[in-house]
Amino acid sequence: LRLKTHTLSFDSKQDIGVGVGKVEATVVGSLADTLHIHTDSLHFASQQENFSFWGASQILQSGMCLVAKSGRYHQGWLQTLGSPEITWFRTQLSDSIWAKADTIEARLEDQKLRSFSLFSGAIMQLRGRQKGAVQTVRGDSAKITIKNKEISTLYMRGHVQLQFEKERQTITLHGDSVRVGFVDGRLDSLVVDGQGEGKFLGVDEAVSRVSGQKKILWFEQDELVKMVVVGNAVCHHMSTDKDESNQLNFNGDTLILDFVQGALSHIDVAGNVHGVYLQNKSENIP
Repeated sequence: LRLKTHTLSFDSKQDIGVGVGKVEATVVGSLADTLHIHTDSLHFASQQENFSFWGASQILQSGMCLVAKSGRYHQGWLQTLGSPEITWFRTQLSDSIWAKADTIEARLEDQKLRSFSLFSGAIMQLRGRQKGAVQTVRGDSAKITIKNKEISTLYMRGHVQLQFEKERQTITLHGDSVRVGFVDGRLDSLVVDGQGEGKFLGVDEAVSRVSGQKKILWFEQDELVKMVVVGNAVCHHMSTDKDESNQLNFNGDTLILDFVQGALSHIDVAGNVHGVYLQNKSENIP
């Protein structure tokens, strides 16, 4: 532990010290990865990699910035309190994360960030490398893992609400939990478990509403390409233009929805299928 501060007191017999006033602390890993802490006061045990901090605090590590009111660190485990906020990014070629919760914990190996967890009132926002792609997830708790300096997985549970926005597309999903997968740091797929409704607003202004026990979505280049709804699956699709509005109502065991360039293009329904198609033409058509 390296320390810089306005006032420092240290008890060498007990190996306990306190720094007060514009404290700057660093913990250096064996491969030169460094954890930086800027805070108002810090209580430490120099030989144990163990310290606590209070006041307006900022914790920095390659690609990570964490802001909190207090926290503690012990041999690679970091806990922050006071509605902390964390921002993680690698480069402009990777998705980035902003998150907030009542408590945020981070696990580091040799001062490299491996994962962080959110507890109570978790809010998370992922920004895709494609301009305008934003995914917001709310729930009770969450965990994000980092592998090879890329986002690897994201898991959130407890009254989950997910919203994905890109240009004129919006996806809203509700459930008990959500798992998000990434490939090379980019959004690849997500799974929403638990009975709940979802809504897709396409670039053509058509609206698709779905519900089911599980929703699985696949993305390419931050673009939704496929959605599978399993278990008591229901879909209500309404498309409108200046001449007519069409409504499709389907339910079955499984729904498969394909999307092209931000619009629904194809629906497959399997198992105990029921469907209704309604077409309402404008009275202004000659």
